[in-house]
Amino acid sequence: MVPTERSRSLSRLPAYSDSLTMQNGNSQSNTASSIGSTNKNLGQLRGRRSLECQDSRSSTDTGKCEESLNKYNSSLTELPATNEKMHQQLYPVVRSQDSFNPLLRRHGGSKRNSLLRWCQIRTQGYKNIDITNFSSSWADGLAFCAVYHTYLPSHIPYSTLTPENKKENLSLAFKTGETVGIAQTLTVEEMLRAGGPDWQRVLSYVESMYRHFEM
Repeated sequence: MVPTERSRSLSRLPAYSDSLTMQNGNSQSNTASSIGSTNKNLGQLRGRRSLECQDSRSSTDTGKCEESLNKYNSSLTELPATNEKMHQQLYPVVRSQDSFNPLLRRHGGSKRNSLLRWCQIRTQGYKNIDITNFSSSWADGLAFCAVYHTYLPSHIPYSTLTPENKKENLSLAFKTGETVGIAQTLTVEEMLRAGGPDWQRVLSYVESMYRHFEM
């Protein structure tokens, strides 16, 4: 049987399944290529983001580390001052008592008795002086003048002083003390009052004299 023109034409056309297979093959190839390219781009993006995250974490950790080091160094700097403050709180310096230790060791007894003994030794040999207490023994002003004279003889003309001139003696003594920085915590009036002056106030003034000349 001789094939007709139509059959010959049809025979030259590719089968539908082959065409479909070729089209699917090209489509799958293109799709795979597109997916591969997309996956590659996503991989690169993930890599960059991972590196950025690592850099960010590294930068953050570095910042935190530097901050911790700064705080640690600061604490080391403040430690000596803190230790010194704690030491002062635990072992306070009792300057008042320590400063009188030599006097207490020399004369023994209380601070009052030690100062009394110091005054007696300083004024030994002076006329009209008999220091036995911190009240009546100082009322005429001569004891003050005698102590000042042992340190400042040019300020006190002791040989010209008499027990009767109480007011003048006291004024001279207190003014002499002020010239060298000893505050006048006593007044002439309270020294001359009936019954004698307050021995504690006199003791306090004599202590200021001792501190000025001996400490």
